Amino acid sequence: MSVPDSAFQSRAVRALTLLHEDALRDFLPVWRAAREANVALPETTDEPYRSLEHLLVHVLECAGWYLTSLAEHLTLPRPALPPLPEPAQAAGNAEMYVDALLPVWRRTLQSVRNADLEPEVTLPGLPSWLGALLEHAAMHPQRHAFQLRELIRAQAPPHPRPAPHLPTEFRTARLLLRAPRPDDAQAQVDAVNASLPELRRWMVWAQEPQTLEGARENLAQAAEAYARRENLRLLVWNAAGTELLGSTGYHSLDWRVPKGEIGYWIATAHTGHGYAQEVAEFLTNYALTDLGFRRVEIRCDARNARSARIPRALDYTLDARLVNDDVAADEPARLRDTLIFSRTR
Repeated sequence: MSVPDSAFQSRAVRALTLLHEDALRDFLPVWRAAREANVALPETTDEPYRSLEHLLVHVLECAGWYLTSLAEHLTLPRPALPPLPEPAQAAGNAEMYVDALLPVWRRTLQSVRNADLEPEVTLPGLPSWLGALLEHAAMHPQRHAFQLRELIRAQAPPHPRPAPHLPTEFRTARLLLRAPRPDDAQAQVDAVNASLPELRRWMVWAQEPQTLEGARENLAQAAEAYARRENLRLLVWNAAGTELLGSTGYHSLDWRVPKGEIGYWIATAHTGHGYAQEVAEFLTNYALTDLGFRRVEIRCDARNARSARIPRALDYTLDARLVNDDVAADEPARLRDTLIFSRTR
């Protein structure tokens, strides 16, 4: 039977026990991601690091060792640990082992008081104290998870890049789509601030008026992201390029698939003319043909009926309605649902 949080005599012991639980459980999916990615551990003669399976057993074994050491120094009954799986069976039994071990941690430490953690101890030749040992137990799986994440990133194959000569300007039947520049700041400030009453409902970034300085910085960052192909924002202009009508582009890019998400907003003075649909149709076709996207998404607040009409008109499929997916842009205390539409190839 699991021990409730309220049964602990010490808030510090409770906090560190729960931190250890979270850290040990969080380690497992990171380890599985490393295994799926065929991560190679650095060469070493240390037995626990011979393979990913040996590392998994090491982390599980240490979780029991820390508890046994704490119990010994606190003169508590020796905890009854579950059988430790062998490396060959560890992957299939790790969750079961953790589920059996963590209640033992709670039962063993629930009666420990703050004062019990103060005596100094010597752990393999190193002076320490029991509170530090408990902290180290919580940190141990976090350290190995951190190292595995670094190895996953370091050994991941390089992401393929889009065509090196991706244009910075596109034209539709009525519009000019152009990559952002810092000198577009005044036009953006005017369009955004005049449209705040409508944008606030849907855009987190539109809760306060934009300043000229803030717009310049925002556009400079957007231009750099476009050049690096990390985020492809495009400003929507009239055909002559003299009036800013809104903004669009490809976001949440993953060039490994490749895939991306199309976003858009049109200034209030220019809504009702079909510009958003014209932009979304062009970007959808360009993504699936010229950029070779395998998946294009459009996401919106489920209450935003005008925005949701566009992917439906463009033959997108409604993949999901994520209930309570986020907080409302204009009312963070209220939850909102998110609609996810997609076109695939």
